[in-house]
Order: sequence, then structure tokens, then C-alpha cells
Amino acid sequence: MGRTAEQQARGPRVKAICERYELPYNTGPFLRQLGGVQRTILRLALPGGTPRPKPGPFRGERDGDGAAAHAAMPTSARTSSSATAA
Repeated sequence: MGRTAEQQARGPRVKAICERYELPYNTGPFLRQLGGVQRTILRLALPGGTPRPKPGPFRGERDGDGAAAHAAMPTSARTSSSATAA
């Protein structure tokens, strides 16, 4: 099962967003990823299974004066679409 042209075009943008916010971005065949998830579930289900350490909390981007970057964003851009829909 191959990726569509739309998915291929969107991939680099999603990867850049993940890197920007220090989130994991999985690549590779779907079945290999599924196998990895199943292996992790099995490892955690067995006695003595311990989770791997998680990355630290998101620190956000800061501008020159130390304010969070989203503080300068217009309120309309920070609200969710469900909150603005009437």
C-alpha cells in the first residue's frame, strides 16, 4: 500500500513541525511500526517490563525578551476552530 501524492507532499511539512516541537516522527513501513508497537505492548505486559524514559516537557519557543512566541500571535489564531464556530 503506497502513499498518495497528497501524503507525500505533506510529509516534509509534518516532519518539520515535529522537529520544531521536539516530537517523534516515525518513518518506515507501516507493518514495521505496527510490529514495534506490539513488541512494546508485550514487553510492558510481562512482569518486570519497564517503560522507556519519555522526553521532557515542551519548552516552547522564546523570543528575545523571554516571552512565549505564541503570546504575540493574534487571539483568533490561538483559539480552536470548534470554539470559534457558532
